[in-house]
Amino acid sequence: MPQIVNLAPTTELEAVNAMLAAIGEGAPILQAELDTPSLVTVQMAVSALRDVTREVQSMGWRFNSEFGLEVAPTAQLNWTDSAGVTTPLHIYKPPAGLVAFDITEVPEQSGSSYVDTEIRKSKVYQEGNPLAKVLVFYDREHNRDGFPQADRSYLYINAVFLADFSDMPETARRYCVTRATRRFVANSVGSRELVGLTERDELFALRNLKRDQGNEDNFSIFASYETFAHLGWPRRLPGGVIENRKTRGYTP
Repeated sequence: MPQIVNLAPTTELEAVNAMLAAIGEGAPILQAELDTPSLVTVQMAVSALRDVTREVQSMGWRFNSEFGLEVAPTAQLNWTDSAGVTTPLHIYKPPAGLVAFDITEVPEQSGSSYVDTEIRKSKVYQEGNPLAKVLVFYDREHNRDGFPQADRSYLYINAVFLADFSDMPETARRYCVTRATRRFVANSVGSRELVGLTERDELFALRNLKRDQGNEDNFSIFASYETFAHLGWPRRLPGGVIENRKTRGYTP
């Protein structure tokens, strides 16, 4: 009877079992042991996989990145500076799961409207019961917890989020597993031969991940309707549809 049927993306249980197999650890564990790890090796494997998954996702890939994300203010604050001038501010809090970001280059945030911000614990603004300072998009230019209400209603950021292992594409899962395995093997048995083998696997998995989920676009002046219109070339390349993000507003 065929065994390689009904294939599905790599599960967290399969990932941990692959890591344990790399150090010659007995029989595969069951889901119950993964849910409540009691073996030290299982705890180490889960920890390594969790750390690597965070590390890899922090790089920012197609599956966990958003461009021009609109962040609405969550509160208002009257900020009084050292000169006694009070400015009404919007307070912006980072979305849940945000791991990295940069400012989106849009007209609302260019030139004199550019925002120099970082996520920091607020200086003055507090919330909760009992009241406590919280993480906010901090105005580094003026050293305050938010931005003037008169200047903007929203912040626009290019955001990178953390996703669950089961929400990642297969190429990302495979890279996390191979990278975590190499780290796990090095920490567990320290075998140079095994570490070298998994390092080659890791490079192969990284190549596949970059091809599938890398943010580098293959832009070309030849892949546009405007160029084809002037040169008289077909409007469809043998390899597929022309990149349409460079041809917005163009009517052939």
